[in-house]
Amino acid sequence: MPAPEDPHPLAPRSAEAPLGSSYYGYRMVPVAVLAMICTLPAQTILVSQFNTPIREALGLSLSQISAAYLIGTSLAALPLTLVGQAADRFGLRVVLASVVCAFAAALTLLGQARGIVSLTLGFAAIRFLGQGSLGMLASHTLAMWFERRLGVMESAKHIGFSVGALVLPTLTVALIEARGWRQALAIMGASVAGLLLPLVAIVFRNRPEEVGQRLDGDPPRSSAAPGEELSPARKEVDQELAFTLREALGTRAFWILLFAGPFLGVVGTAMLFHTQPILASFGIEDTAAATPFVQAPWPIALALTPFVSGWLADTYPARRLLPIAVVLGALSCACFALAGQGLLGGSPVAWMGIGMGVFGVSGGLMQSVTGPTLARYFGRTHHGAIRGLSITVAVAATATGPFLLSEGASVAGGRFDLVFVVFALAALPLALAALTLHRPSKAG
Repeated sequence: MPAPEDPHPLAPRSAEAPLGSSYYGYRMVPVAVLAMICTLPAQTILVSQFNTPIREALGLSLSQISAAYLIGTSLAALPLTLVGQAADRFGLRVVLASVVCAFAAALTLLGQARGIVSLTLGFAAIRFLGQGSLGMLASHTLAMWFERRLGVMESAKHIGFSVGALVLPTLTVALIEARGWRQALAIMGASVAGLLLPLVAIVFRNRPEEVGQRLDGDPPRSSAAPGEELSPARKEVDQELAFTLREALGTRAFWILLFAGPFLGVVGTAMLFHTQPILASFGIEDTAAATPFVQAPWPIALALTPFVSGWLADTYPARRLLPIAVVLGALSCACFALAGQGLLGGSPVAWMGIGMGVFGVSGGLMQSVTGPTLARYFGRTHHGAIRGLSITVAVAATATGPFLLSEGASVAGGRFDLVFVVFALAALPLALAALTLHRPSKAG
């Protein structure tokens, strides 16, 4: 049985309505899933497909385009809290429609880049609007409609994203070859707008109260059996005991959640962005051919893990699951560190592939835990601002990962494996802190 301080203790079944198909929130789930898939043109796994054609067209070196991506992603993180605050103030529907239109335009404008300055600004725009804002609003949407089963719904969103991450890189390469990178970006922008805007206009609603329903599809309070009362946890949700961003910042739980996910962002972006240089450092000659075999286990594991991790996040407290996710992230770093050692007769490609797979499991579990826990711990009223700051830190972390790995390897004489040892050791204090995670009180 979950402990009293768990983020989601269940009320007695007689005091809850079954989560049936008539609940409008189930119509919102595919909208959130599609919104998350539509962030992929701004995610590293698709942006990397444009690196070579952009470098060749603009005459840039690898270090120049890496610097443009670093600066652009760092700039993208800065205004994300404002987007969350706007969603709290004006409603998700208005803000989501605005972000979709702006993201589609940003992809088209990126295709018009003529030099490193315009390229950097283009990277900043798509990372801010796509990876940051659109991804945040997709999770924000689910948090407005679900509490008890939020972990499962978040997992459905990430499964869709993972399937897209597995399929779309190949299609993106084919599109670039057929139409060129500039037109490919414009086509992606038009596709994002064409897929999402009709759903936002016709299907989307801000929260269950707009359609005469309650969170999770629960019945009106008056429908409870005579003499029955909702559990204290359920009353807390009903009464919207919400933290402001300032109040959340005053809790220890918020800071643990704030840095757990970004740790994986640092590690994962470093692994993906520098896969080919890492392979080359381990003596692999045809790095281009080996890269798909190394990277493929990541989206596969990321797609499969949420089938279990969503249920786990709705059943067990975050303090039991979050340390496991962090330790698995450290284990994936250990696999990369061992890749060049030739242990157990394994090749670097095999060790790195195992590391990517373990990292996918870690990421799937982390995503199922952190997002729902933020909503459960701090409420819905100011969730946009709270989620916005969380995404700001996460996006900033993805910007630093490739830089930290490349600079660390440079200091270590080209030894990427030594940097991954440092990454793994850095995870241990975070895992210990996660063991102490508890639901905060309004008093802090």
